[in-house]
Amino acid sequence: MNYTWILYSVWILYIISTCTAQENNSTLKPTHVRLTEHLMHGYNKGVRPVKDWRKPINVYVDIMIYAVLGVDEKNQAFSTYIWYNQSWADEFLTWDPDKFDNITKISIPTRWLWVPDIMIIELVDPGKTTEEAYVYLDYNGKIHNNKPLQLKSTCNFDIYYFPFDRHKCSMTFTSWIHTSMFCPISKEKTVLRYNH
Repeated sequence: MNYTWILYSVWILYIISTCTAQENNSTLKPTHVRLTEHLMHGYNKGVRPVKDWRKPINVYVDIMIYAVLGVDEKNQAFSTYIWYNQSWADEFLTWDPDKFDNITKISIPTRWLWVPDIMIIELVDPGKTTEEAYVYLDYNGKIHNNKPLQLKSTCNFDIYYFPFDRHKCSMTFTSWIHTSMFCPISKEKTVLRYNH
């Protein structure tokens, strides 16, 4: 009877020590690492991030023109330096901040995520456009992709009244692959709606 009791006690101590060791291994990782692993587990960046495929993704685009770098009347083009802000919601990248030390926002490599394929129709030379390595992700799944861009775009210049001429140049944002419902740019935010 004593022998059985000793084996039983050793077995319980072994299970407790094993469970404690596993808990310590998971808590040894920094919280943001555990959060990133939690978010990326099973994530597929090749699929639009909606749970119902019929639901569109609202992509918000906002730009600020920082500088006009050049005007080429002969080739009907102009160069600008803009600050491009883009945001959308990813239904698969949400978390409860209470379970992750109240982290409400993290940065994640862009290459890990689904990113809308927004392009500018009037774009002539995308060569000086750089891809940002990281985006910000809020706990509710909202992603913020902000970056500076140097663009060369087409514009119809009528210089007959030079130097008193005025020009209106457009930048039309659209999706390359997905069908979209385009909303005009306003002082607020422009909404592009992706439909599958």
